[in-house]
Amino acid sequence: TSLAVVLSARDEESLERLKEATLAELHRWEGASGRGMSFQNAGIFLRLTPFNGKALEAGYRSLLFSQNVADLFPLLGPWPHSVSTLPSAAPSKPLGALETEILIPFSSPLLRMHTPHGTLAQLELSGDTSNLGMAVLGSSGSGKTFLTQSIVAAFAGDADITVVDQKRDYQTLVNLLGGSTVALEPGGVSVNIFDLPEGEHEPDDAHRLFLRAMLRALSGEDSSGETRTFENALLEEAVTALYRVRALRGGVAQTPMTDFVRTLGDLNDVGGQPLTVEMRKTAASLAFKLSSACDTSSIGRMLDAPSSVDLSHRVLYFDASSLKEDPTLKRIGMLLVSYLLWKRTKTAPRGRLKLAVLEEFGVFAQLPEARDFAAQLFKLGRAYRLHPLAVSQELEDLEAVRGILNNVSLYFLGQLSKGQAQGVCSLIGLDPSLADTVSHLARGQYLTVRRTALGALEGEVLELLSSPLHYQTFTSTPQEVAARE
Repeated sequence: TSLAVVLSARDEESLERLKEATLAELHRWEGASGRGMSFQNAGIFLRLTPFNGKALEAGYRSLLFSQNVADLFPLLGPWPHSVSTLPSAAPSKPLGALETEILIPFSSPLLRMHTPHGTLAQLELSGDTSNLGMAVLGSSGSGKTFLTQSIVAAFAGDADITVVDQKRDYQTLVNLLGGSTVALEPGGVSVNIFDLPEGEHEPDDAHRLFLRAMLRALSGEDSSGETRTFENALLEEAVTALYRVRALRGGVAQTPMTDFVRTLGDLNDVGGQPLTVEMRKTAASLAFKLSSACDTSSIGRMLDAPSSVDLSHRVLYFDASSLKEDPTLKRIGMLLVSYLLWKRTKTAPRGRLKLAVLEEFGVFAQLPEARDFAAQLFKLGRAYRLHPLAVSQELEDLEAVRGILNNVSLYFLGQLSKGQAQGVCSLIGLDPSLADTVSHLARGQYLTVRRTALGALEGEVLELLSSPLHYQTFTSTPQEVAARE
């Protein structure tokens, strides 16, 4: 591995000072040496350019520790290599594999990692798996956000990236990527949840599933059993009636939630059967609860107006920090982002790579209909090249989202308590003895587990490797964030 530096200065004296300072910096790398040359040695410089296939005279070669080589990796974007470097099943392989003969140029999102033996390893984020879902699970302070930002950076340039964040930890990275920020708050954004893609006149099954989840979240969780089943039937009948009326009227609804509440209140039958007096009371009660999402209420400003979100940006960042103190708004906000992600995924070219980061994923466990819709998002993976990434520290909720985790093929398990580690190992299907390993992980270390296309689980403990630039860009420690800004 080699590094060439071209220096330019206004005069010879400045150039000499610059050369001395550069050589001093190069000699700080243990095991490295620097050589100063003039422009007459341009041929040597050209031979040092990466991937040109030229050999360099032995007199100019020197050994360099792999740690220093890793510092030269690009901060953003996939790492170009050949198809022959793709792993077959194991989640990591020695970095030396990148030196194999190039057959077909290929770019893949990779993470730089260290093995427990101190060797450098590459972790491919889209290997031989049946699903593209990923999950980062760990307690507070285990390094989840740093890892997740590293994953986002690995996808940058080649992928449509969507991030939803409640702590504003990703703002620096999004700015670096030239992304668009959407303030997910009443008055900051509005979303017509009844919108349809151009040319369609009624929602598909996934959209209906989302509408049911959102309407249940808005109407409260004070019903169960047969009552809940009947309420769901009323809501679905009202959804069908709304689109039937819209098809007759034409145009875009300016107050979509108000229109829906009015349609629900005017229902006369469900499934062709007339409503009884009690059924009408139930419909009226639901309509009353949903009226809180109409007009100029805090939720109404988000839902009872035409959509204002531009989904065309390659990097889209939903800042949900203003919702984190309100459980209801938080749940509604996460559902809205999931809907917009689903819509963004469905309308983008299928062949385009996509990454969706869902922080605080445990919020989906609080609502059965939300779990169903989130599962649909994870199932979109292979068909749409979507890599959904769930991030959570609310491990008590993971059992409730088991159906979602069944669509995850790459797990990063950060430090957990012994009890939490035992629960996660049981949930994923890992050997119980690994719970002790997970509970003793240091910050930045992860038990990395990949589920192969054949269903086998393979993995090892890896540590995320970061250069000083990498660390300062992604750190979320308050003092270091303040220094960076």
